[in-house]
Amino acid sequence: MLRNRRIGRPPDHLVLLGFALQGFGWAELPRHLVERFGNGGLVELAVPGYPKRMDVDLVWRRRQALGPAGQWFVHELLKFKP
Repeated sequence: MLRNRRIGRPPDHLVLLGFALQGFGWAELPRHLVERFGNGGLVELAVPGYPKRMDVDLVWRRRQALGPAGQWFVHELLKFKP
């Protein structure tokens, strides 16, 4: 049995943003977060393979309306409709 083992978790995006703004290296962060809280102090790096694209499926119940976050998500996904 393992005892007294620390389980590490990555800090949240705001903590990573704060570290990057203070010059502690780089971080992979959502653009909207950097635009809102980065105060112009960060530069996006041109890295091959970024930004990453991923397939997303959205499923919900027909008889239950989506809440504000779900409605926003559908609206955003429809912007990329082929």
